[in-house]
Amino acid sequence: MNTCKNLTKYVFLFAIIGILSVAVGCSNDTASPTSVTGITVTGVSDATAVASGETLQMSAAVLPADALDMSVTWSVIDGTGTATISESGLLSATSAGSVTVKAIANDGSEIEGTLACTVTAPSGPVAINLTEISGVTLPARDATPDTDVPATDQYTATISWDPTDSTYQVGVVYTATITLTAKTGYTLSGVASNSFTVLGATTTNLVNSGVVTAVFPETTDALLATVPLGTADNYVILAKTTVTTTGVTAITGDLGLSPAATSLFTGFALTNATGYATSDLVTGKLYAANMADPTPMNLTTAVSDMELAYTNAAGRVDPNELNLSSGAIGGLTLDAGLYKWTSAVGISSDLTLSGSATDVWIFQISGKLNLANDMSVLLIGGALAENVFWQVTDDVTLGAGAHMEGIILGKTQIILQTGSSINGRLLAQTQVTLDAATVVAP
Repeated sequence: MNTCKNLTKYVFLFAIIGILSVAVGCSNDTASPTSVTGITVTGVSDATAVASGETLQMSAAVLPADALDMSVTWSVIDGTGTATISESGLLSATSAGSVTVKAIANDGSEIEGTLACTVTAPSGPVAINLTEISGVTLPARDATPDTDVPATDQYTATISWDPTDSTYQVGVVYTATITLTAKTGYTLSGVASNSFTVLGATTTNLVNSGVVTAVFPETTDALLATVPLGTADNYVILAKTTVTTTGVTAITGDLGLSPAATSLFTGFALTNATGYATSDLVTGKLYAANMADPTPMNLTTAVSDMELAYTNAAGRVDPNELNLSSGAIGGLTLDAGLYKWTSAVGISSDLTLSGSATDVWIFQISGKLNLANDMSVLLIGGALAENVFWQVTDDVTLGAGAHMEGIILGKTQIILQTGSSINGRLLAQTQVTLDAATVVAP
């Protein structure tokens, strides 16, 4: 009897131990997801070179092998060469040089793998197939003829004009002769006749020839060319010495200051970041010459472009009006055109500019420009502020409560008095001073 009782105890004990073992084992069955720890990028057959115009399939070996998400996103970084890559990792080479292929894990780990690749020149020359020639501007009254044509991956180009006027004249048919030279890996053999195009022109070329003749329509008085701002167009305010504000100013767009430093933005209560600053008064960013790269170089270029724009506007000839109303132009309605004054200009009552969205106004002022208190420059008929240019050799002042439209290219300072506003840009070769003003990029 005692023997049976002892046996029963042991059986019961072993059963409890078994149940506990199963319970403990079950608690460890669920493992945490495994993240990507490494990616190795390779080309098919370990290739790292591909000829321009051809493709190379890339693959990504993701570690560990049991990673929860093994997928990647492909991209390519152009170096001295260029290429594109598909979602499946097919690399398409477009021009000779170096590129870097990158695969980034999609599991949120931000692990990436890269592979440097070389795009080689095609094994044999390929006929030029970029037939649209860009960078040639339609001739327009007083504009300067283009003297170069942008190169492409396939060719370089030169351009000459007949007649050879320094600026385009009214009522003249201009012909551009563009000569294309094939780059290494490309040839003009196989080029069809009349295959090249230039925007706005009737073009011809012989078979197997890169000499392209582009005949443009006769220029008219209505085609006053806009003033090219270059990279200065990236800024609603650009100055060289200081930008100062008092009161509750409101600015929409970026500000640039060069060669002056950040400290010459005064009244903005800046919050500094890497390469730029912000302000509660500005919907945009503020850039100064002493900030981190690439800001200094960008500003140097923008200031140079601002000066070139000023020179371009000042150099226009054959004005539609010379010394109109002796500079007292308040109350007038002006059509598009070139206006020149050899003295100061004052706007003592509202000035209206009437024209379409393609019309251009250029005002050349050899003296001060003053817009009286509470007076406005008005645009009607679809006219745009981006096509209105005020080139002024002396100070520009917008009186209290006044409103201006257009791009101000000031040789000296630009002053916006209390409550004044502008839909346009303030591009000053010295300083800009604001008092509770509103500045909005066009």
